[in-house]
Amino acid sequence: MKSGRPIFIRSLAQALRVMPQSPPAGSVKDFKLTTFNARIETAATSKVFETPWRKRHCLVPADAFWEWSGDKGQKQKWQITRADNHPLMFAGLWDRAQTADGPVTGFTILTRPAGEDMATIHAREPVILHPDHWRDWLDLTTLPDLGQPTRIGTLRVQGVTTSGSLLQKTVRVDIGH
Repeated sequence: MKSGRPIFIRSLAQALRVMPQSPPAGSVKDFKLTTFNARIETAATSKVFETPWRKRHCLVPADAFWEWSGDKGQKQKWQITRADNHPLMFAGLWDRAQTADGPVTGFTILTRPAGEDMATIHAREPVILHPDHWRDWLDLTTLPDLGQPTRIGTLRVQGVTTSGSLLQKTVRVDIGH
């Protein structure tokens, strides 16, 4: 935020889905896509993310995200949404850099170890913020504990067939007796 007011980017066409390097290496087409995601465990101390961690938090809304699992050539695509059908809100970091192409704004999504809903298809998940934590995340004052995986039952994981239709993923949970 600048002067206590949040900065809104109304279209993803205005921002790269990668964190711009500082100092940038040439033009936008030369950016390496190594900053697509940031691990919450190391973002605060990473040379790439430490300044955005301290000063530039953002919210990244989404209806869904996708992951792939399986061996090369036999990958299964999965669509992940909230089980209650509300939009997802990811914790993100943003930065701005001057490049040979002009100023560029980019962002990254924070990730953490996967909760039980995701663990059968991927080891990590995006940091999904509860609405009660949105303002805290943006204000940078009292950061919520974001290292805990998403609670079981929060996410709906559905397989996507080659025809594009969805298959429900059943996640078995041992509740112990």
